[in-house]
Amino acid sequence: MDRRKSTSQDVLKSQARRLRARIALTVGLSSAGCAAAGTQDDGSTITVATVTSDPTATAQATTATSPTATSEATEVATGPDPAATTTSATTTEGSAVRLRRPGWKSGANYCLGRSDANPSGKDCGTIPPFDALRTIPDQPNGMYGFELDPDATSAERKKIADACCFRVIRPRLGRPLRTGDSERTPIRAEIVRRPEWTEDTGRFLAAGAPSEERRAAARAWIDDALLEHASAAEFARLSLSLLALGAPPELVRQAHEAALDELRHATIAFSIASDLEGAPVGPGTLPVERSRVDTDFVSLVEACLLDGCIGEMLASLEAATAAEHCDVPTIREALTSIADDEAKHAGLAYAIVTWALEAAPLEARRTIAGMLQTVRAALVQELELTNAERPERPVSVATWGRLDPTDAARVHHACVKDVVLPLLSALAA
Repeated sequence: MDRRKSTSQDVLKSQARRLRARIALTVGLSSAGCAAAGTQDDGSTITVATVTSDPTATAQATTATSPTATSEATEVATGPDPAATTTSATTTEGSAVRLRRPGWKSGANYCLGRSDANPSGKDCGTIPPFDALRTIPDQPNGMYGFELDPDATSAERKKIADACCFRVIRPRLGRPLRTGDSERTPIRAEIVRRPEWTEDTGRFLAAGAPSEERRAAARAWIDDALLEHASAAEFARLSLSLLALGAPPELVRQAHEAALDELRHATIAFSIASDLEGAPVGPGTLPVERSRVDTDFVSLVEACLLDGCIGEMLASLEAATAAEHCDVPTIREALTSIADDEAKHAGLAYAIVTWALEAAPLEARRTIAGMLQTVRAALVQELELTNAERPERPVSVATWGRLDPTDAARVHHACVKDVVLPLLSALAA
């Protein structure tokens, strides 16, 4: 297992930009608009379009500069001291801002005083400023952003009158079936011993001695398999939503084809996991009653934006990168096929959003335009908080088709920066 490729950051960017061009061509987005919304060659700036409440208005471009300093958290006590002295934080331009007090954690949420959460207004704001978040302790790892949590804010204000609390936005990889509540938790089946979801034994891997490395890889492939299985259900649900809203037949057809793709992906993933475990595994029953069919344009677009335009795009680029560095030819071939399918599914999501922006009632279009703005702002914040560019180093071998966490984080960053943000900006424009 010594197949190592020293793919540079430039090569990863090139892969991302080819993916961006493919989606833009498929959906009919302006390639010039995508390029204008992308990053400079040195990765120093990201240009995003700010959408007004009127979706027919001309979008204005604004630029967010990625910081070069690391976002190290300041150590503070568990709760805030309202009488604490002001804290200095460095802005992206190098000047200092004065924070009235450090931020603090409250359970799984991250809180700021109202004057720091939204210095220009009386309320908390939807997304807190990056420099204020530097003062919050124990910030989570990985690709993420922050958004206001009204319930947590109300609860915290019973203790601290001007608290503003924000929840962490976790990355969404792929498009699994989700619960119908505000949490949108992925719905997965239990894993069981059954042979129907596996192909010929040993097709992907020959039998090997049990080891912790094989068991860890098997667990990772089982997780992927259960999400792929849930994705088949999600595309079935999507087809019902499209029919309910009068979508063109081509979109409905593509949703059904995507469901079949996901069934094939699930079979591949269960087969690889079974070869690694030495025994067949498959899914049990799927509690679909916890989901719901979206029958309004706003809910439809929300799911397409978060899980299709972002989640499926991340899944595609990660699978393509894992294939590039995989040490098993049969798994490398399967990952290449999966990456191509996930790119098609992302293209379907962008096509649905494009159709909704034309077909939805005016008020829904205004809400969708605001949603695009919020999602893009959160992604820009995500890039700032994770300090984007990581040191150049070869991508590790994707043993049994699995990227290590550091490489996966680099792929996610490149995808958000060089694919998702430019496409969303072109879509909004």
